[in-house]
Amino acid sequence: MTMRTVRSNLQKTCLCLALLAASGACAADFNLDALIAIIRSRDVRSVEQTLALLPPELRDSYTLAFASRSLQDATPSAPRAILFGRDARLVVSFNGDSGTRGYDALEAMQFDERSNSFHFREVTFPSTGEGALVSEDNPARCAACHGRPARPIWDSPPSWPGIYGERYRTGLSKTESAGMTAFLARQPNDPRYRYLIGARRFGERATYVTSAHALYNGDGFDSPNAHLSKLLATMNARSLVSEIANAPAFSPHRYVLLAAAEGNCGSVTSFFPGALQSALTQGMAVYRRSSAAAVSAQEAAKRMRRASRSDGYRAGVAASDPIALRFIAEELVGLPPQRWSLALEANTFDLASPEGALSLDQLFFEKLAASEPQLRDLRSFRTFTTTDAYCAELRSRSERELSNFYGAVGAQRLIAYGRAAAPDETPRPPALDHCVACHNGDVGPALPFGEPAALRSRLTAGGYPRGRLLDEILYRLAPQAGPARMPRDINLTPVEQQGLENYFMQLVAQQGPRVD
Repeated sequence: MTMRTVRSNLQKTCLCLALLAASGACAADFNLDALIAIIRSRDVRSVEQTLALLPPELRDSYTLAFASRSLQDATPSAPRAILFGRDARLVVSFNGDSGTRGYDALEAMQFDERSNSFHFREVTFPSTGEGALVSEDNPARCAACHGRPARPIWDSPPSWPGIYGERYRTGLSKTESAGMTAFLARQPNDPRYRYLIGARRFGERATYVTSAHALYNGDGFDSPNAHLSKLLATMNARSLVSEIANAPAFSPHRYVLLAAAEGNCGSVTSFFPGALQSALTQGMAVYRRSSAAAVSAQEAAKRMRRASRSDGYRAGVAASDPIALRFIAEELVGLPPQRWSLALEANTFDLASPEGALSLDQLFFEKLAASEPQLRDLRSFRTFTTTDAYCAELRSRSERELSNFYGAVGAQRLIAYGRAAAPDETPRPPALDHCVACHNGDVGPALPFGEPAALRSRLTAGGYPRGRLLDEILYRLAPQAGPARMPRDINLTPVEQQGLENYFMQLVAQQGPRVD
């Protein structure tokens, strides 16, 4: 890049910022860096002042949450507004009730197309009137729920519990309608919500349900929630493919990863050398059992979170858990276990999205075809039969690559699954990670959930509203705790709740009898 180009880009950015601050222009170039630059350069000291400077495009495309488990709370009449603009590469959110959590802050997320990664920042405006406080990139407060690598949290269709229009292609329920009426009554004159463009449409059925005329003409239609799902699902797929491609053993596994993502070339075990297939089948069976209940558990949890218990319209989407792909990526390629789905229930893997979102198989194929263009021709003439030349070629290439990679002792190189805990070791439930993430001292009170020995001695300590720390934790894990239920970022399934309860009680039991 020449110095002339650098100067030109800098001048363009400066001009854009100046115009934006004055009139909301240059929306296409507006990003998180520009937002922070405006807040700092103009000494912005409130959420309201910031909203006035956002591009109209960002304030015209948004969704409204009437119930929230995030650091920003929400109520039906004072929802959390999630602004995502044309492409959701920048998302900004705020709420509107001074008595709720997160009122003094803007939350922002940006998708970096160069690294295919998500970045979160929090901008807080102190009530004392001091200058804005901008967090570091992906701070611990955000990572506690969004994980590392960070991902947005947004339910997959056909429902978005807690978001107006929560049932796919179904109008507002009675509960939603009452809340929306209260919100629209205050919106035009509210110091924050008045900056939202076109809020009245959120009370209209046509915003959520396509008309018969539009269906007949084949016109495209997406509710705000479905549109955001499509955009976030595409970015999430790009992020996942990028991370898998950077994992240690991606190259020799690239053909079987593509076959697993596409899911229509037969069993993925046939893409491995014959000597490995038995061990692979056993490993996949263990992995599959651990994931078997995930989709049904997620749907049950989502139903509990919805204001309406009915499912609404389901056509066009179905739960999608790429078990074979996850197994190969995490257990063989070296991708660290992580959040795949954007759903609130972090231990589920539903990647369902509305039509139009880029999928993992599309992105994997384009990545391979960029350097192996002959695959494009083979794919163009697929027969989808047992003699499909495209699948046969992928299988042949995969066997050759994996034979070289695993070598003569390939079966021993496959990871062992389901190892039993040592006799003196208390099995660690996966849901404990949520406790560790939140109670590192930055979000919740500092508690040593990641250190069993230290936690063991703390669990019997008293001074909590319900007695010992153990008693407090057991109460907070149960649905009866209501808004105080923990972990805040998920709704535990009964199995997850029982696993955590057993873990904590077993730690206490290792100390000996309880002394009251």
